[in-house]
Amino acid sequence: MFLSTILDKPVCQPIKKPYERWYTFMEKNVEFWLPDSEWHTKAHCARVLLLALLIGHKKV
Repeated sequence: MFLSTILDKPVCQPIKKPYERWYTFMEKNVEFWLPDSEWHTKAHCARVLLLALLIGHKKV
């Protein structure tokens, strides 16, 4: 996983397991049918997932 170094930081520890679960789901089940898109790549979606989980965790 390309974000593994970020996930090891203390701020990410509370969301590490959910992130890994949803990242695996995304890898297995989401078809990225815009291969020429510069914005909506797997890497972009992985970063959005990370940030969404962090924001959600902070809101609780």
